[in-house]
Amino acid sequence: MKKSLLFIAILLFAMVSVTKAQNKENPWGLGFGFNWADYNAPDLKFADQLKYANWQGNNIPGYFSLSRYLCKSFNVEAAFNWNGLDKNKMKLIGQPLTTETFWKLDANLQYKFANGYILNEKSWFDPYITLGIGGTNMNEIFYYQHHAGIGFNIWLAKYVGVFFQGTYDMMFDRKDYFHYAGGIKFRFGGKSDLDGDGIADIKDLCPTVAGVEALQGCPDRDGDGIADKDDKCPDVKGLATLQGCPDRDGDGIADNDDQCPDEKGLATLKGCPDRDGDGVADKDDKCPDVKGVATLQGCPDRDGDGITDKDDQCPDVKGLAKFNGCPDTDGDGIADKDDQCPDVAGTVANKGCPEITKKEKEAILSIAKSVYFDTGKNILKKESKMKLNELVTILKNNPNLKITVEGHTDNVGKDEMNMKLSQKRTNIVVKYLVDKGIDKSRLTSQGYGETKPVADNKTRDGRAKNRRVELVTNY
Repeated sequence: MKKSLLFIAILLFAMVSVTKAQNKENPWGLGFGFNWADYNAPDLKFADQLKYANWQGNNIPGYFSLSRYLCKSFNVEAAFNWNGLDKNKMKLIGQPLTTETFWKLDANLQYKFANGYILNEKSWFDPYITLGIGGTNMNEIFYYQHHAGIGFNIWLAKYVGVFFQGTYDMMFDRKDYFHYAGGIKFRFGGKSDLDGDGIADIKDLCPTVAGVEALQGCPDRDGDGIADKDDKCPDVKGLATLQGCPDRDGDGIADNDDQCPDEKGLATLKGCPDRDGDGVADKDDKCPDVKGVATLQGCPDRDGDGITDKDDQCPDVKGLAKFNGCPDTDGDGIADKDDQCPDVAGTVANKGCPEITKKEKEAILSIAKSVYFDTGKNILKKESKMKLNELVTILKNNPNLKITVEGHTDNVGKDEMNMKLSQKRTNIVVKYLVDKGIDKSRLTSQGYGETKPVADNKTRDGRAKNRRVELVTNY
């Protein structure tokens, strides 16, 4: 009994849960036919059920059903069956009758296989399984029962078909039995409008929500002519080309996807403009009017050293970040623009030039004491040239070193002539050094004549010492 009550509860719940489903054209079905009962079969083996079937229905069997389409997969049906049973046959199986009259009333839920998932909804062959509850009247007593079975419709035309079904009827207080029915079935009924929008459900793409005829029954909240179900922005009036979303700046990119919705831009930059065409959106471009590189936030870098031109103190020469884009050719830690000796490593204290060594300073002093001329002449002696060659080497090793050549004479001859001679002698020294590859800008000369003697002009040896050249450095 408890199992039967549970069966009834499940059936009622299923019927209620699907009654809100969509209706279609011709949702009603009306069946007429015959029915038979077989009380022998439930006691027989499956293989013997047809062999020893004892169908009963002597009093002109009658069947009537009314069904209603609920959704693609379910129908509900009410059926009435009436016929007569054979008292002798019933007595033989221990079911004596006081009257042969038999009738039953059923409420059924049918699951259809022609539902668009298994078979085509418009298939001529329309099989189903059925589950129901009802009552059977025998001996003028009404017995409750529940049943399950299978059946099929064969639709001969749009509105007419034939049917057959068989069920196993489980009685609460009498013997179970098989029940069969067959006959003719008609389909009918008007077009339904579940949402009340004036558009038949069969033509309504949104049958459960009121809509407009122009959109085949679907609503359009924002009034942009795009059905809400297809509108990505259903609450904001938009464009069909953007699936119902707006585009304030008219760049073809929907505002909800546009990072710059009020400025016409490019799809590749998510709707943002790029005035200089360097592939960096103006909103992210620190140099929006000059074509640059993405890695430098849109700013240019003419020399390609990774430092933007606006921050590069040497924008046309590839340099280093620590020197604000300027190079350091000799690698001495001093930018070339501040390095007075950019090709030779030096020190900061000496403005990028190498510092002259103590030995070199001493050599310069020694060389200066070794450059002499004959009296009244401005021709270098051979030994003087050798010493000046040493000076050339020192100058080349110290590009920042500058020399002032000072010329002196003895007191032999007129003062004016000695002054000119001393100048000529310094010019000869400078020329010699220039000829050896020393830049003229590093050399200056000054003649002092006989005005700065270092020895006594009264002696031969003293006068020789006074005919000299002195070298003054910038160190």
